[in-house]
Amino acid sequence: MNPLFAIRDFIKTNQVASDVQIVASLELPKPVVQQALEHWSRRGIICAEPATCSSGQSCRNCALGGCHSSSGNLYRWNMPH
Repeated sequence: MNPLFAIRDFIKTNQVASDVQIVASLELPKPVVQQALEHWSRRGIICAEPATCSSGQSCRNCALGGCHSSSGNLYRWNMPH
């Protein structure tokens, strides 16, 4: 399957995902995933949201690599099913 559509379908199925989750699940290079996410964001199919720490605390460990959360964006499906 074309990576562009595989990424779209992954987000549609999961409703929300980080770029790290997509890279790991689909075994795609990060630059390919980033380009696809930018494409679908421009088209309004997905929207990027700032990720929050999974611990719910403001310890900044995520940004420093101290926990397993990504400090980047989460990508949310933005279309009706």
